[in-house]
Amino acid sequence: MADRFPTRIHIGGRVKRAIIPALIDAINTEELQSDWGIELPVLRSGEELLERLEGGHLSFFHEERAWGEFPDLEGFLVENGIPFNRSHNPRYEYSGEIVQFRTGMEAPAVAAANDNGDIIIEAAEVQRIRDMLKSARNQSDVQRVIDELDNLCLEADIEPLPAFEIVDSPLSEGKDSVSGKSDTNASHGAGPTDAAGHPSSHAEGDSTNE
Repeated sequence: MADRFPTRIHIGGRVKRAIIPALIDAINTEELQSDWGIELPVLRSGEELLERLEGGHLSFFHEERAWGEFPDLEGFLVENGIPFNRSHNPRYEYSGEIVQFRTGMEAPAVAAANDNGDIIIEAAEVQRIRDMLKSARNQSDVQRVIDELDNLCLEADIEPLPAFEIVDSPLSEGKDSVSGKSDTNASHGAGPTDAAGHPSSHAEGDSTNE
């Protein structure tokens, strides 16, 4: 029987409007929660999807997820190059974990994490690299230490999760028309979308990402 963990996933990045219906289906399939004991209503439109934005990202939860994973949703996100962070806290004999995926990566990066989602680096690894530095005799030895430190920090160096946006087809000058901006410096969203991810009749029109 699988061990179960309270698990969160945050989804970001620029997502084409054409695949929003498929993203909604992938989210609904996982039967997620919005918080402890609160079932997430079935999402039916791009407008309802944008209502799930927290801190610029789509945020979902499940209090008892097998192995702390959302395999179908995560697979969809990786296949479509959509960035996400998924994490669970330590439980039983298991450490916490954070999984990060960014557009362009071949596979998600996995690292141990504490209750706050901060990446944990083992003291033994730090000590090993410290000893390498102490014994360095020349620039080549120092460079090897730097390389080891870079490898140790690979997961910690991953760029922050970008804000979630729904974008239309590229415009003639290489700009995207944006319907769902979530960071404070972005242009405002275009308004509600229908179940197919298209603007509804009372939308105010898309704004252009500068």
